[in-house]
Amino acid sequence: MQCHGLRNVVVRLFSSGRAPDEGGVFSSLLRLVDPHRVTAKEMEATIKAVQEKMAKEGKERHAELSGQLERLKAEQSQHASMASKREWDLALAAFALSFIVWWDDTWDRFELVAVARILRHQVSAPKPQVYVSRTREEQRIAPLIGVPSLEYYVVVGPRGCGKSSVVLHAASGRGGVTAFSVASESDNAYVRIAEAFGLNPKHYNLKDHHELVKVLQKASKWHARMEAWGVIRGSAHPGKWVPTIVVEIDQRAGQDTIAAIAKQLKIVASDNEAARVILVLSDANAQFALPRDAARQEIVWIHDLSEAEARLVMDKYNFDATEEEKELILKRVGTRVADLVRLIGDV
Repeated sequence: MQCHGLRNVVVRLFSSGRAPDEGGVFSSLLRLVDPHRVTAKEMEATIKAVQEKMAKEGKERHAELSGQLERLKAEQSQHASMASKREWDLALAAFALSFIVWWDDTWDRFELVAVARILRHQVSAPKPQVYVSRTREEQRIAPLIGVPSLEYYVVVGPRGCGKSSVVLHAASGRGGVTAFSVASESDNAYVRIAEAFGLNPKHYNLKDHHELVKVLQKASKWHARMEAWGVIRGSAHPGKWVPTIVVEIDQRAGQDTIAAIAKQLKIVASDNEAARVILVLSDANAQFALPRDAARQEIVWIHDLSEAEARLVMDKYNFDATEEEKELILKRVGTRVADLVRLIGDV
């Protein structure tokens, strides 16, 4: 092939609109253009070498882009997973640690750790293998959790009807909830609340309510911030969440104990709106020991089980009896949870 013939080939290639690339096929073809003759075999070998080089570079570039794409997909999947799992422990630990490092004041450190513990605290639900869901009662309790109010709720019902189990089941799985019981006059509600949330009472002056209310209110403020940042799931009333305190009055508690505890809880819940308080009385008669403050009290009555619910209790405890025997038991014993469980245990 003559050199001027090769020049014509290059011109035709350029006129097709494809620009030459340095080190590519067009550059190699240009290097073939000289005043000497070039054999067809030499040209074919040169073009083949250029094609192989281009193929190799294309594979390397494709592999590089594929790797970048896979890394981007992995990062996207990781972010989506973290957002969907709502990892309280990780988010709250990072939040507490970062601010503990930033703030040097010792009191602020204690207070911030306390806030994190309050936000992550949860109560355990009754054992599902023996608990019979009380939908009607639970639907009355569940909307109260985490919602501030000038009232404190008093759960009343016959002794052994399952009041505490209903409340704990309705509150389980929710952050910022704690529960404890009181039995004697020596119980200080402020100390018991701090201990129940995992706080160290030695770090606070709990002779009165001020320091406890302060840390509970700070927990509410941080919950609102984290809710706005999307770190935790939004509540039913955005920006108005408060911790929830469930207090069970033991049947051994006297009237003076009930009155004193109710007064302290009213200060935290009603006077300062620092927490949602749910007071569970041991029996219906304990209601008469409460302070006369009907405007600040909301009564929630828990009834005995229905007959269908009582039969479910027998089934969950694997009580071996015929339908006629179960019918007779329900007529003589009734549908109270404690009585049924006691009977099943004695059989």
